[in-house]
Amino acid sequence: MNTTGIPARDAVDKVLIDVAGLPAFLAGSSAAAVAHDLQHSYTDIDLFVPKEGVYFALVQHLLSNGYEIEGDRFERMWQRHLNYGFNAWHTNSMKLIDSTFGTEVNVIYKRVERHETTQLSQVIESFDFGLLGVGYETATKTYRDMRSYLFPHIKGADSGAPLPMMGYRGDTVGKGFMSSHIMMRTPGRYARYVGYGYDLSLVKPILVDGYNSYADYKDNRTKDEDRALATISRTLASHLEFDMLEEILTWEKSIPMADGLDDILEALE
Repeated sequence: MNTTGIPARDAVDKVLIDVAGLPAFLAGSSAAAVAHDLQHSYTDIDLFVPKEGVYFALVQHLLSNGYEIEGDRFERMWQRHLNYGFNAWHTNSMKLIDSTFGTEVNVIYKRVERHETTQLSQVIESFDFGLLGVGYETATKTYRDMRSYLFPHIKGADSGAPLPMMGYRGDTVGKGFMSSHIMMRTPGRYARYVGYGYDLSLVKPILVDGYNSYADYKDNRTKDEDRALATISRTLASHLEFDMLEEILTWEKSIPMADGLDDILEALE
């Protein structure tokens, strides 16, 4: 997420107008920024759609009203979606740019456990951090705050109190049940959210325990790849525990350029 655009509340309000009542769910970091009254200026808005048809209708609506597809990669993806649909991918997205303010709008069609996310509540509960428990139903521009529902045992959950991971994510990631992709990407998200000003003190111990559990499991496997993943995970657990957030962010940037697990590990050391 970039922080060089218009204030989050202004960006959210404009996108709610621009989608013209089409059924979608505005959720994620920008909605959380509004709920927490953060002063950052964002350019990144996430719109989750409940059905494939809404995805195509919403993207085309925005294209017809001053938005442009960002870059050749997404142009090619749009053509692929038009010609072949989504196939078996569980998450499909299109990035568009508002020519007025440069706001990036990501239109996302997301399946969770092979089911469409047809309700805002389903989208929110698929997120990782509890602070993301808010969003908007764009059809009616209705704001929903699920934090006190999701965390009834935490006083002030709906007014900025520190929150842990979402229940499902806490139960899986916190026990080390995660893909290698999630394992390598979540620490960077954690570091960025801390940098935005969120208190993730209840998330940190869940991640540390989960990453050590993941490492213990992979260490008992016989493949070299598993043992490399174990070393990466245990190193990330240490970085999280000792708040080495800049190191995590620097390492994360190296992942797309790495040729293999050895290179990824070397960048982390």
